Amino acid sequence: MSAATGLRLLPIREVTRKIGCSRAHVYRLMRTARFPRPVHVSKRARGWRSDEIDEWIEARSAQRPG
Repeated sequence: MSAATGLRLLPIREVTRKIGCSRAHVYRLMRTARFPRPVHVSKRARGWRSDEIDEWIEARSAQRPG
């Protein structure tokens, strides 16, 4: 995907806002392989692919009852 298709790298602040969980919870989910891993942009900067976050949200929505 490219920027033309809407793919973005989201900072942790935006990821937590989008999924409604704390930063600590995101990292706990990653440790247990239940959340997408970030892309390392530089030594200290990382971002999560927006398409992977959207897919994670969709998968969680599909699991809910009713």
